Amino acid sequence: FFEVNKKLADRYGMECWTNAETFDRDMPIKFLPIKFDKLRLKLEAAKRANYARAITFEFSHFMSPQSAYLQAGHLYNRYREYFNL
Repeated sequence: FFEVNKKLADRYGMECWTNAETFDRDMPIKFLPIKFDKLRLKLEAAKRANYARAITFEFSHFMSPQSAYLQAGHLYNRYREYFNL
C-alpha cells in the first residue's frame, strides 16, 4: 500500500504523509493506547516507502503524558527514547 501510494503521489507532485494511529481496537468498543512495537512497525513501513512525515489521531488521549491512560505516557516515553528526542 505505501509503495503504490508513494508512486502515485510522486507522479502527481504530491507529498505522502502517514497517519499512524496511536490506539488499538483489540477489544470491542474499548480503545486503548497502542503498544510501542506496533507503532514502530507502522512508522518504519512508511519510512521504507520514503513518506515525508507522520501524523497521528487523538494524541491527547492515546499518547500524551497527561492522558488518563497510564499506557499513553509510557507510549510517549518509548517514542521519545526510540527517536532520541
